[in-house]
Amino acid sequence: MSFVPRGLPPPSKGISLSTLSTTPVPPLSEPELAAARGDLRSTFGAEGAAGGAAQRETSAGLTPIDLIYRGVARIGLPSWTQVRSRLTSRPGFHLQMAYASVFLLTLVFTGCRLMSIRLNEPTDALIAVAIVIVATMPLPLYWHEKGKLHLRDAAFAISWAFLFTACIPFTVAIAARAGAPMPLQDLRFAQLDQSMGISVPYIMAFADRLGVSNAINHTYVWLEPFLAISFLLPALTGKVLPARRFVTSNLIAFAIGLPLFLLLPAVGPWSGYHFPPGIDRYACEAGLLQLRQPGPYIFHPAGVVCFPSFHVIWAILAAHTLWCFRWLRMPALLLAGLIILSTMTLGWHYFVDVLAGMVVAATAVMLSRSLPQ
Repeated sequence: MSFVPRGLPPPSKGISLSTLSTTPVPPLSEPELAAARGDLRSTFGAEGAAGGAAQRETSAGLTPIDLIYRGVARIGLPSWTQVRSRLTSRPGFHLQMAYASVFLLTLVFTGCRLMSIRLNEPTDALIAVAIVIVATMPLPLYWHEKGKLHLRDAAFAISWAFLFTACIPFTVAIAARAGAPMPLQDLRFAQLDQSMGISVPYIMAFADRLGVSNAINHTYVWLEPFLAISFLLPALTGKVLPARRFVTSNLIAFAIGLPLFLLLPAVGPWSGYHFPPGIDRYACEAGLLQLRQPGPYIFHPAGVVCFPSFHVIWAILAAHTLWCFRWLRMPALLLAGLIILSTMTLGWHYFVDVLAGMVVAATAVMLSRSLPQ
């Protein structure tokens, strides 16, 4: 029994393998060699061309660093041009939010340390924020599994909103502490109101005489549920752009409003017009004055911003967000108008605060629309 290698045809009858192994093979002629080389080039053309190119580059005097760079480029890693284009390109929504989160967290930790702002239980606060953020993640993951990408993208905005909501009160306290050297502007704001023919005490008395003060004043406390509905409704129904623009416009509004509050701090109209503040307004004044005092400060959330009015800013941003629902446009517009009016009928804000809040809100809306979403 003779052994035949795999892939070779069986020898013809009368010829053994030992005979084939000892039979001399005649050399190939030049035309046959040229034909064989052409077959090899056609079969291994890409590899042969790459190898030949590398040999020509080496012989041309390329440095080892050049060869390493060429090798990295062949692996598929991004080139410097690609990296530079990605760094200089306009970031999308989630990258914007990541940048904003890093900036806000850095500002909070650095500002609290520099301004001697302390938390009673900082670890518990961080754990609570982390739990809330993690608790919102199953919803976008659920929509992702169901293939509802618009609902997934809208729901992702909820996690960003919770993170920023946790950071914003600290930035308000930092701005109040940083603005402590600035003089209070209550007298100036009252004079500005009077120069425009507006008097907050007169507005309060006029609404009371008409018998509408109670109805208007009750809308002041509706701002928080109004904000929650205006954000969660688009986020839960797949309105991606309104949900994202609500988050970005709020960040822009705080980026504009807090420096104004830092430079132009004020207590409230009761200080500029000298009328009795009431319990709630007196507590707000005490909180602001405590923040302006030197020494350590134990943090607790407080609404101490007078100029610009964030009640006005939030009411406008909430109504703008709900504008994507046709059946909610008029109710949202009416409620926002009543909330804005209640800031003066209750004596919480100067008229100039209301004007500044409108300007800041309009600017935040326009800038948020110009950002890539």
